[in-house]
Amino acid sequence: MPKLETQVLIIDDDEMNALTLLDRFKYEEMSAIHAKDGAEGLDFYKKFSPSLILLDQIMPGMSGIEVLHKIRHDIGDTGTPIVMLTALGQDDIMVNADKEGASGFIIKGKLSPQEVVEKVRTILSI
Repeated sequence: MPKLETQVLIIDDDEMNALTLLDRFKYEEMSAIHAKDGAEGLDFYKKFSPSLILLDQIMPGMSGIEVLHKIRHDIGDTGTPIVMLTALGQDDIMVNADKEGASGFIIKGKLSPQEVVEKVRTILSI
């Protein structure tokens, strides 16, 4: 499916965090969608072919690392940027995500929603 516009897929079980980011992307006139867990995130990934994925690490059912692995290795997509959302003190998770092909990391609470949008724009060169 061709990408018609820049679209960010937020995969995060933290509803408040996701809604805050969705509002900010909307304010910045960027399209964003939210998946509440890894399984839904994979479904949305296949359906919408996002330009970039913001992927939470700790979620019920399927972790962010598992979603990342499925996209990078099972599906074979090495081109879509996948930025991991992590909490402080998760160095081992960041090392594993880097090995699996993560494009970057955002530590939750360290960047404002505006700074997250700016990071996405930088990664996508828009």
